[in-house]
Amino acid sequence: MHIPTYLPLTFLLTPTAASVLLLLSTQPGGLGLSKSYIVNRWQCDTLVAPMDKNTSWAFVASGLANGCVLYEKANCTGKNLYIAKNNGNVLGPGPVNLTDFEFEDVASSFSCV
Repeated sequence: MHIPTYLPLTFLLTPTAASVLLLLSTQPGGLGLSKSYIVNRWQCDTLVAPMDKNTSWAFVASGLANGCVLYEKANCTGKNLYIAKNNGNVLGPGPVNLTDFEFEDVASSFSCV
């Protein structure tokens, strides 16, 4: 006897949320005031004080994203900089000093992809 198995349609149509850990700090080298963000992929997150326009270092530590994009304006618009996810200090890019890319004190929002 065969008993059919049905999956709810909502389960099949609901996008899965994948957490990403993004670390930011106000000074190069991860120094100064630091903040950790656990966010979902493909959504825009706006930075607020004291990190808004006050970030000098970024590190995509873990999660299912390939990296995160920092934007100069709220709502993920304007000039941007892609920060690749760390895959280990040997395999991946690791932490990024935004001063190296002339993006220090620029970021107002970000999105992880």
